[in-house]
Amino acid sequence: MPDLKISLLPAATVPLAGDELVPIVQNGVTVRAPAGQIAAQGPVGATGPSGAPGASGVAGEGLRPRGAWDNTTVYAVGDYITYLSRTFVSLIAGNSGNQPPNADVGDSNWMWVPSGAAGQVGATGPSGTRGATGATGPSGAASTVPGPTGPVGPTGADGPTGLSGGEGATGPVGATGATGPSGPIGQGLTPRGEWDAGTTYADGDYITFNGRTFVSLIDSNTGNEPPDADVGSSEWMWVPSGAAGQVGATGATGATGPSGATGPSGAASTVPGATGATGPSGGVGATGPTGASGTPSSVAGPSGATGPSGVAGPSGPTGATGPSGTPSSVAGPTGATGPTGPSGAASTVAGPTGATGPSGVADTAREWTTNQRRRGTTLTSGTTITPDLAVDQDWTLLLAHTGATLANPSNMASGVGMKGSISGTNSTAGGYSLVYGSYWKPIGWATAPSIPSAANALWRIDYHVVSATRIDFSVSGVAAEDVPLPPGATGATGPAGATGATGPTGVGATGATGVAGATGPSGAASTVAGPTGATGPAGATGPSGAASIIPGPTGATGPAGATGPSGASGPVGATGPSGSGGSASAFRATNSATQSIGASTSVKIAFDTSSFSVGGSYDTTNRRWTPPAGVVLLNAMLQLNQTITSAEFRKNGSTLVGINAPAAAVNLNAVDSANGTDYYEVWVTNGATARTLSLGSTFSGMGD
Repeated sequence: MPDLKISLLPAATVPLAGDELVPIVQNGVTVRAPAGQIAAQGPVGATGPSGAPGASGVAGEGLRPRGAWDNTTVYAVGDYITYLSRTFVSLIAGNSGNQPPNADVGDSNWMWVPSGAAGQVGATGPSGTRGATGATGPSGAASTVPGPTGPVGPTGADGPTGLSGGEGATGPVGATGATGPSGPIGQGLTPRGEWDAGTTYADGDYITFNGRTFVSLIDSNTGNEPPDADVGSSEWMWVPSGAAGQVGATGATGATGPSGATGPSGAASTVPGATGATGPSGGVGATGPTGASGTPSSVAGPSGATGPSGVAGPSGPTGATGPSGTPSSVAGPTGATGPTGPSGAASTVAGPTGATGPSGVADTAREWTTNQRRRGTTLTSGTTITPDLAVDQDWTLLLAHTGATLANPSNMASGVGMKGSISGTNSTAGGYSLVYGSYWKPIGWATAPSIPSAANALWRIDYHVVSATRIDFSVSGVAAEDVPLPPGATGATGPAGATGATGPTGVGATGATGVAGATGPSGAASTVAGPTGATGPAGATGPSGAASIIPGPTGATGPAGATGPSGASGPVGATGPSGSGGSASAFRATNSATQSIGASTSVKIAFDTSSFSVGGSYDTTNRRWTPPAGVVLLNAMLQLNQTITSAEFRKNGSTLVGINAPAAAVNLNAVDSANGTDYYEVWVTNGATARTLSLGSTFSGMGD
């Protein structure tokens, strides 16, 4: 609402009593004071005639935003960019490849523009009464430069909404495909998580241990720690990681139902539509005559805005100096250290030698600044050799005993985490070997590897003390007859872990607003109107008019237009049939009795008892497994009284994979692709002496 002259306001009908509170500014601070203490206001002078509007200035050339700085872009004078959260204006034409400073400064190519602080919003003046509209003045002469676009006029009321068309009929839903027959329910393996010594596991439970997967082979399986190697045991079957199965084909998408027919159009509206936008404003008209005074109100109008601050008065005289404080009993801070004095003349007499410092503390973690060497200790050869980890961690050994036992080291509990080596040399006789204590665990071997047995052979054992009862080791200079087991196939990918909870959102403090940049120089006058610049920020609100005694009326709020109805939704297409599920298979078989293996023969192992068989067919009569088509994983664990010549898997009667000269405990693994009719068996070949297969041997497999 426009400001009104005080002379146009009606006179107050109730005289001021003098105790009304009126806000004033005193010494830069807004305070309140009784009206009786404020001098009476003089009469308002007559309003002078309005001056003629000034001619429109020539449009200046504004700054041009060019986004973030790019070293390949050519910038002109007046282009402004951002670089590392700062704003710079180009000072030269052809500005290319000149990187702006990484600081709050400019250079010869760029002017740094600090961020301006936001100005305070001025107080809004009270609304006065609306005066009568003056007559429209004559149109001004046509301007050769486009004037600013006038404000958009208010939107007219919306006409009533036409009648909605009827909803089209829903198309027929496609027929649902027939459901496929359910597959047979098999006996699956039971996941039990990470192995725990206090948990009792049943036959078919599977767990993880040190990154490996094992399946329990017995019921009431408690406290039997799985092997820390890629092998199984009589209680656990190691399951090498299998290859990931192929993704099943996606089911076909169901056909989309036909769209409903379009409803008829609504009846034409008899009410005019919304009024178009108001055209540009005409020239300023002459001031209309003063409207008649309104009826005096018995209610006082709102207080006017605070007037400008008065001129500050002169400073008062300086007060007298106060008395000195009581002396402090606390000493003040020490002053800064003075500069170092000049060095004294060099002494020609040597000073006395200082006392020897104390010995360093043992068993304390420290950081070395140069290479360190361990002293090494010699082990004595004998039928039993026992390293003492409290003495050293690196050893040398001249081995002169056949079948010597490398016993469990002494003081393993205090040596957990220790790493070291035993550098061995065989004596001149040759034919030497080592037997290891129960705490020694070979890395990557089914059984402990042998050292070279030849005379004067060199070898080394590298070890790592993992716990008080386990020491991992490997052997360099391995005997030729020891061949490591082939790596197992990669197992199926485990299920994804649960997504962790989202962390709390960080709260950063808002940076302070920079000061306003200086106004740039005016551009040269242009003979061609430039494009309209972006709208600048709103200027500060001017001072409010004098307070009105009578409150002006509030304009009525226009009605909101009615919202049209939503169109009808089309029918949902029928769901396509689900893709068929994949199949899985697994089995485990054991021998019900010991089996004699004759000399110089090849025999099939009689696994005649099936613990379980899922999704496939294990034949206990013919001792063979016929899995469904797909990738299969095979495992056999044989317990023999002595070593044999070889062990192998046979596929359809022919060798698939085998191992030569295995130890008495055989762990055999294989991965293959079956066609649905292929069958698999376990065979062994014996040498010149008969052997016996013990109870507890197993034959197992699984497929996708």
